[in-house]
Amino acid sequence: MRRSSHVGVPLKDPRKISDKNFQAKCVAKLVEFLSEKGYPQQLSPGILKAPPRKDFFQIFEFLYSMLTPRYKIGKKPEEEIPKIFKELGYPFMISKTAMYALGSPHTWPTILSALVWMVYLIKFGMRVGMSIDSFIFPPDEDKFDSMSEAQVLHL
Repeated sequence: MRRSSHVGVPLKDPRKISDKNFQAKCVAKLVEFLSEKGYPQQLSPGILKAPPRKDFFQIFEFLYSMLTPRYKIGKKPEEEIPKIFKELGYPFMISKTAMYALGSPHTWPTILSALVWMVYLIKFGMRVGMSIDSFIFPPDEDKFDSMSEAQVLHL
């Protein structure tokens, strides 16, 4: 990704977010991840083609609570969610206006792509967390004490 040379000019998403195949893959990834993680609501790829606001907010709350436990969406999610994506380091701008027009064909692909990015962020965090846990809390401490430095670095 290239940074814009102008301060304050948002980056353009290089992914083909308007491509129907790209969107279908994003929907499949999102459905698979939510199903694996025990998303409590009924979910189908059809719903995620243009979800109602309520469904989107529930999905967002579920995903973000994996990064920030006990997170509950506030009274103004249209203002809150773009700020959260910015805080997480999402490289593309999501506006309040996009939050009000969630299911529209022009807005949803952008939001869907952001949700899938969040899934990757969560997966990365889980992978790093497991690696750190296995390093700090080895399954067999006696074995850990006898390992060489090279072996420890490859845990």
